[in-house]
Amino acid sequence: EGALSGPSCLEPLSSYKAGDAQTSSPTVVSGDWRMYEDRPGKPGWIAQKQGSKIRFPVRFSQISRLGVTYLRSYQNISDARLRIARTGKEVVLKGLWED
Repeated sequence: EGALSGPSCLEPLSSYKAGDAQTSSPTVVSGDWRMYEDRPGKPGWIAQKQGSKIRFPVRFSQISRLGVTYLRSYQNISDARLRIARTGKEVVLKGLWED
């Protein structure tokens, strides 16, 4: 949460951006993930089936940084779990804004 401070890379080793053909594509592990615009100009990887899983393989250098941007809303959205396979560390990305 919040901005990271300290050194970071100028050129990322891995990059994913919905709707950008110049970046990598994730792997759908299970469920109904697909990349599309549910609103014009707002592309994203979207799943509607509970338990859907998607994998974004990333490469790290010796100084490891990971940035994740995701959508939050006041309705019709669930939480997501982000897990780093190598370490097993897991965090919940809250989907709903609190009132």
